[in-house]
Amino acid sequence: MAKLTDPDPLGSQNYKEMLRLLIQLGPSAFCHKLLSSDWTFVPDQWQVQMWAKIFAKLGDFKKMYLCSPRLSELPEGVIPEINVADKFRPPVDKDEITYASQMVQHTIDKLCAANPKAEILVLPEGPYLVPNYDK
Repeated sequence: MAKLTDPDPLGSQNYKEMLRLLIQLGPSAFCHKLLSSDWTFVPDQWQVQMWAKIFAKLGDFKKMYLCSPRLSELPEGVIPEINVADKFRPPVDKDEITYASQMVQHTIDKLCAANPKAEILVLPEGPYLVPNYDK
């Protein structure tokens, strides 16, 4: 669960533009474009570039889930992954950590029930990690 406190929970304008480009081009074409000689570096592109590498390995944006209630208000298609917080509303009697833990566990249980051989990786500090998928 991401407890976002920034006025714009998604990030800077550059970050949003990079996300739009990633969604538009797809992960492989996005990475190829950023590595081309005619690409001009954009501040905040690095994290989207790292996520694109993971999405390319996963083969589908919708194989990654995040839990961020503040991003639930965004229009569909702004973020590439599935926000499981869209499907839950926090009960008034639970703290955010308990609520987040329950959402994450529910999502894991649902995915495992649908595919018992599923491999699941949980990144509790997602924004502070550079994901690396090695299989």
